[in-house]
Amino acid sequence: MTSNRLRLAASLAFGLGLLFLPLKYADLPGTMAAIGGANLSKLVAALSLLVLAYLLGGRWMISQEAAPPMNESDADSVILRKTREQLAQLSQDLGVQLKEKRRIELSIVIPAYNESIRLPNTMLETVKWCEEHCSDYETIIVDDGSTDRTLEIGRLFAEYQDKVRCIANPHQGKGAAVRSGMLNSSGEQVLFMDADGATPLEEIAKLRGKLQEGYAVAIGSRIVQTPGETLVVSSLQRKIIGRLFAAIVDLFGVRGIGDTQCGFKIFRKEVIRDIFTRQKLEGFAFDVEILFLAHKLSLRVCEVPINWHNKEGSKVNLILDSMRMLRDVLRLKLIHKNLKPELLNGELSVETGGKRL
Repeated sequence: MTSNRLRLAASLAFGLGLLFLPLKYADLPGTMAAIGGANLSKLVAALSLLVLAYLLGGRWMISQEAAPPMNESDADSVILRKTREQLAQLSQDLGVQLKEKRRIELSIVIPAYNESIRLPNTMLETVKWCEEHCSDYETIIVDDGSTDRTLEIGRLFAEYQDKVRCIANPHQGKGAAVRSGMLNSSGEQVLFMDADGATPLEEIAKLRGKLQEGYAVAIGSRIVQTPGETLVVSSLQRKIIGRLFAAIVDLFGVRGIGDTQCGFKIFRKEVIRDIFTRQKLEGFAFDVEILFLAHKLSLRVCEVPINWHNKEGSKVNLILDSMRMLRDVLRLKLIHKNLKPELLNGELSVETGGKRL
């Protein structure tokens, strides 16, 4: 708006200068003799038209700035609408039937880094379970720049099963791989799970049930347990380090969650973009961050007891990665300091009947 006014003022000054400059020297005998009275009148008329053109240009700029600029989301909507209309017209002209839009019930995102040994069995079990329990689904393998045959295995599954997709990422970390898969998902409910298959797929039903109860996010927990119904098998070292990390998260990250790191979490479609477009951390601490964001965005989160059995071949270095995760957790509030203050009343709920072990 200011730049338009400056251009208008400059145009007016320039035009008036051109108009009055010859009039200033019109009194000089030499100038009068050289130009002549008739020619001088024509020159003044021409310069007057020039000034009028500048003024009209300035008014046009003001009228242009009076209309509020179209914001990015509105512009995107217009582009999408026009593109959709053009595609429909093209389909009609060529007699080509438009692709039917699938209603995908469940998306399962599996981040994988050097998982050529464990991924095939996990994928076979996942496809089998989904075929038996879902009307329509998709499984998204996100390769995190593996140096083994993980990407080839993912592409092989995608080649033989049209409900499997494979995304190739550069090596950035588990958090980046999960974010990529979640933002590329299409399901009404979206689960991410680890490639090791440590959690039985039957536990998916528990988490989906919580979404149907109205929760936006449901997370598997190895800490909140139902004695006699759920079983967690893990090493003593992993348990000790896990408890220490959970205590630090409770102090500096997200209060009320017993197990932030379990790689078995499900989200309603409506909250995916709100959470994962804000996610910044790309390492293992991303789990804490997405729960931190859910809390900030006032989303209801439920922690659900699940069965879990530790699998050999974990890529987590319990000492070094725990230190990096601690550093990232301490940075969370600084990273997201610009989140709006009115979004600070998140509700975290723990499964009724669960007991912290």
